Amino acid sequence: MSGVLSVAAACVAAFLIGAVARRSWALCAFLVCFPAAVLFLYAGLSPSMAGEPELTAVRGRVISAEAKPPMEEDLVFRLDGFDREFEYLDWYPRSREVREALQPGVVVTVWVPKDKPGAETEPTIWRIDKGEGTIVSREELADKRQSNAIGFAIMGCGLMIVSALFLVYFLSYRKRPEGTASPTEATAQPVSQ
Repeated sequence: MSGVLSVAAACVAAFLIGAVARRSWALCAFLVCFPAAVLFLYAGLSPSMAGEPELTAVRGRVISAEAKPPMEEDLVFRLDGFDREFEYLDWYPRSREVREALQPGVVVTVWVPKDKPGAETEPTIWRIDKGEGTIVSREELADKRQSNAIGFAIMGCGLMIVSALFLVYFLSYRKRPEGTASPTEATAQPVSQ
């Protein structure tokens, strides 16, 4: 949600900066909205969102489980015998149950994609088991990721359309023949009697 608010704030900032420049507000808005559209489309259509990879199980005792600053809604935890942190985001399904289950000393199994050589990012969690039971299933996480991917793709398409409109407006404004007043300039000039 904070990403959406950041994009909205950037679009408003681009509009204000462009309004000060008067002639290029549409170009400024395009230059902000177009990269945002590309990022949303990439996030929605990226392979990490598209399918479910081949998984491997990581089993271990929870060494630490802490809320991640600054908002402390996401959970970051470590397992003994695994060199990287896991992050369970607040918008993932059953985040409250996961937070309650992942206490230091508890043995869990976390299912993650098989690593590619040199992968240094936090592994994406696809399932968490505790004892003989499942805390959160692969299907629940896959459904949530898919719904987010669709939302990102829709947001990207919408921003792409807005970007195109800003660009068309900018280009049509620039091609106006000399001596032709814009609609705002035509109404602003006093009428002589």
